[in-house]
Amino acid sequence: APIYSLSNTLVNITNNQLAEAVTDQELVEDYLQSLQAIGIRSQSLLGFIDNYRKLTHIPELDLQPLAIQ
Repeated sequence: APIYSLSNTLVNITNNQLAEAVTDQELVEDYLQSLQAIGIRSQSLLGFIDNYRKLTHIPELDLQPLAIQ
């Protein structure tokens, strides 16, 4: 989640400080949308990795004797 955390931190910084310093509000909004897209995509990627890990998990073998006739 480092990418998500980083993008979320940058969104908070932008909302609190950069928006006051930059006079071009459209630029600030584009910047925020870009950071939010990074956060959303990183969360989706983490979900994909978690689901893939579950899908590829190989259960332990339960070996039992088998009678052959």
